Amino acid sequence: MSKCAACGKFVSPADIIKCSSCANIYDRICLKLSKSYKVSPKWLCPGCTSKQPRKDNTETPIKVQTEISQSSSSNSSPSSCSGCDATSKMIEELRTEIVAMRNEFVNFGTKFDRLYLAVSDLSKRVDGIESRVANLEKDECMEKYKDENKKLSDTLERLKFELNDRDQEQLLTDVEISCIPEHKGENVTQLVMLIGEKLNVKIEEQDIVSIQRMGPLRGYIEGEGAVQPRPLAVRLARRTLRDRLLQSARVRRSADTTGFGLPGLPKKFYINERLTRINRQLFFKARQMGSKSGWKYVWTRDGRIYARRDQNTEARRIRCEIDLVKFFGEPVVG
Repeated sequence: MSKCAACGKFVSPADIIKCSSCANIYDRICLKLSKSYKVSPKWLCPGCTSKQPRKDNTETPIKVQTEISQSSSSNSSPSSCSGCDATSKMIEELRTEIVAMRNEFVNFGTKFDRLYLAVSDLSKRVDGIESRVANLEKDECMEKYKDENKKLSDTLERLKFELNDRDQEQLLTDVEISCIPEHKGENVTQLVMLIGEKLNVKIEEQDIVSIQRMGPLRGYIEGEGAVQPRPLAVRLARRTLRDRLLQSARVRRSADTTGFGLPGLPKKFYINERLTRINRQLFFKARQMGSKSGWKYVWTRDGRIYARRDQNTEARRIRCEIDLVKFFGEPVVG
């Protein structure tokens, strides 16, 4: 395929125009010729046209003047030939300047056409990019990305549930004891054993794997102990022992610290399953929203959260905050 001598781009065979003198190839677009225009076999390009000698024109005043000067010079004296030579030289100089100016106009037109074609091509590319962006926002690819994003979000939520359930399984032998007064130098192992004795569940020292107060200390008054005692996280050696302790705590709800040898007035204490941070927050919200919605029962069993409106309704398991809205309705703000 040939290239256009003006713009340098490849020209299709249907649009080729060839100069009969220099054999250069041109495109109809560069020459601003329509496809219906018929080109003569002797067609010359602008460059070759400018190099052709001017045709004789007897009506040109300069030509007439020249012929008159030549005819008069044949009848005049030899001294008048110098004026004719000066006039001829001036005419030749003018002719040379005109040819140069014509070539400059041709070159300028070629450069302008190239610039125009480049700008047009750039404009078409920009329009194409805008069209592709507009289509990308509407087409199936965008819907595909939305579907993939939803699948990834669902997978992430499922992995969070599985990880939380696995963490909760690690706490199946743990209990959380709250409202036990806290003092410096306290023997928490002895406290747990006294709690078991109070609830008629025998707990020996080898039955306790670990004990620790949970959370930071929120203030301490000398002689009175912690302002707000931190709950005790107790891990027992056997799950059956933990279940017996929880069952006995539900039966003896009024148990307090009487006989523990702690300073101050006796305090009621509470024993519950130990929950993960996610389940603890979910259980707290479930109790609040359930109370406002008239649900009588919200409880936990083996780390799972359940709710029941009354004794005649079915128990519902609460796995996430979506279930809170599903069962209790939208929370009241303010």
